Amino acid sequence: MASTLIKDLRNVPDIVTGLALGIAEAQRRMNLDYLESLERVLDQARKIFADPNFPADADMKGEVLKMLLSLLPTRYQFTETTMTVRLDLAQSFSAGLEAGVAAGVGAVAVNAALSLGYSQDYRAAAEVQTVLHAVRNDPNQLTALLTRAKELHSIEDKTTLPANTGSDKEIFASTDRILDRITGKKPA
Repeated sequence: MASTLIKDLRNVPDIVTGLALGIAEAQRRMNLDYLESLERVLDQARKIFADPNFPADADMKGEVLKMLLSLLPTRYQFTETTMTVRLDLAQSFSAGLEAGVAAGVGAVAVNAALSLGYSQDYRAAAEVQTVLHAVRNDPNQLTALLTRAKELHSIEDKTTLPANTGSDKEIFASTDRILDRITGKKPA
C-alpha cells in the first residue's frame, strides 16, 4: 500500500514543472506587452519627427524622445517566485467476512456466528518548495548556461522542453521591429 502512495508522490515534479512553466509563460507575456508598448512609443516619435513643422534640432528630438519614453508603462517582472506544493495522501483498506449458522429445535434457536476483519490505514505527506529568481542579463552567465546546456544535451536520458509558444514568436517579431526602428530601417 505504501508503494502505491510513493508512486503517487512521483507526480510532484510534474506539478512543480507545470507551475514553473506557467510562470515563465506569464513572464513572456509581460515582456511582450512591454515591448509592444515600446513599439507604440517609437512609432509616435517617428510620426512627430516626420512632421515638417517639427524642428530638426537634434537636442529637441532627444528631449521629445526622452519625454515619450517616460510615458512607458511600468515593466513587470517576477523577481522571486516561491512555489510550494503540499501533498497529504491517505489510503485505507478494509476487508471483512461474516458467516453464520442458525438452527431451530422446537421453540429454541441456536445461532453461531463468525466475524473476521482486517483493515489498514497508511498516510504519506510531502512538501516541495521551489524558488525562482530573476536573473539579469550577463554575458559570462549566459556562456556558463550555454555550456551547461550543451552538457545536458549530451546526456542520453534527454529532457524535453515544451515547444515555442505564440508569445515567443511575438517577442522575436517585436524585438526585430524595435531594432528596425532604432536603426532607422523602414518598419515592416
